[in-house]
Amino acid sequence: MNIEAIDGYEELVDALGVLPETAKRALALSMETAMRNFYKASDCLVDLDSMTANIVFRMPQHKRVIEKMGLESEVLEHDILPVTFSLASLPEPVQKTVRPLFIRILERMKAEDEYSIWKNQVGQVIEGVIRKRYADCVQVDLNGATGTLKRCAWVFSEESIYRTGRVMHFYISSVKHHLSGITIALSRSSKKLPALLLKSHLPMHRFVCSRRFIGQKSTIYTDAPCRDRDIVRIREKVRLELNGEILEMRSFP
Repeated sequence: MNIEAIDGYEELVDALGVLPETAKRALALSMETAMRNFYKASDCLVDLDSMTANIVFRMPQHKRVIEKMGLESEVLEHDILPVTFSLASLPEPVQKTVRPLFIRILERMKAEDEYSIWKNQVGQVIEGVIRKRYADCVQVDLNGATGTLKRCAWVFSEESIYRTGRVMHFYISSVKHHLSGITIALSRSSKKLPALLLKSHLPMHRFVCSRRFIGQKSTIYTDAPCRDRDIVRIREKVRLELNGEILEMRSFP
């Protein structure tokens, strides 16, 4: 059995958008799992480069398997017997279970890879496109990933602009990992959002939001020259991004 024997292997990998190395690890793990389950063995290692599988049989648990292979003369009572299989000659029941295992493991690995990337972006601002609005949440396309803006994180004065296709910036509140993937929680009401939006335009300066009346007014302390023409221009740009929320900027004491 080889990679080509997995029906739709390339299509699966492309559809999930995983790296070839990840797919290869998932395939090896699915074969190892299938063999451990079939032989009820605890030790199995698949090498896709040599197209072999090494499995350890133990006496007396695997006595019948060892006898069926004609290897009983090579093992003593309470001893172990490592056996190397060619992947081209795996038992048919093993081959049949590899594909469903491969799909589940590949999806899990994709979720783990996504989580390792997204967890480092918690507390940052990201641009997204509103995909769909529901009564209690908004789904947001984050360049392929999906974020969720729950109603409790909305700015209620903005409700009318949460429309499909609208491009907005969101604060990443949390990222959680579960068996079926990851959940990216977004916010438009975070106290940190106004300062982070200003910081995204003016990375050389500090911005701290000391108070925010959501959707109405935020007080932000900064080391930037508040009356500078460029600073005022950026402040107005961010104000529009926040649907007209007033940004009162003050110098650090």
